[in-house]
Amino acid sequence: SDGDDLGDYTASDSDVEGAVHVVSLAAYEGSLLASLASPTPLRGAQFGRAVAAPADYDGNGVTDLVVGAPAESSGGAFYTLFLDADVASFGASRRVGAAELGLATDAGLGRSLALLGTLNADLVPDLAAGINLDVAYGGVAYDNAGAALVLLMTPHSFPEPPPSAPPPPSPPPIPE
Repeated sequence: SDGDDLGDYTASDSDVEGAVHVVSLAAYEGSLLASLASPTPLRGAQFGRAVAAPADYDGNGVTDLVVGAPAESSGGAFYTLFLDADVASFGASRRVGAAELGLATDAGLGRSLALLGTLNADLVPDLAAGINLDVAYGGVAYDNAGAALVLLMTPHSFPEPPPSAPPPPSPPPIPE
């Protein structure tokens, strides 16, 4: 955000290695704030095919971006780009691939993304992601019928299972 009352938006360029362009809107024109390349540039991955700006997941006061790369190998992926204050760069990113979510290698994860708002009590905005999915319905198999995943987000991650409990402390040594 550049501080005016007009919303900024993103456009994508998913042709080769892909990029996301952050544009500031003014009353009658726009200006390019940044072009963000994939953290792991892969030719043909379609990085930038879908973009969502759901929340400030890292708590630095800047809305972060979630960017799809549906043609990445092993079923696609999406990235959370934790944007820096200048919005022109990101210091860290988090990749979630189809395999991490238990999806097939033809899932196309990252093909579409949408903000859902806060669906649970953690006050962190959640997302939906569209995927390819083979579905059996009424005894008929439909290839690539599609599905929407609901992703319950947590701060600093995307999506991640809750941390496991620490191991119990070791018993004190037995005196001799």
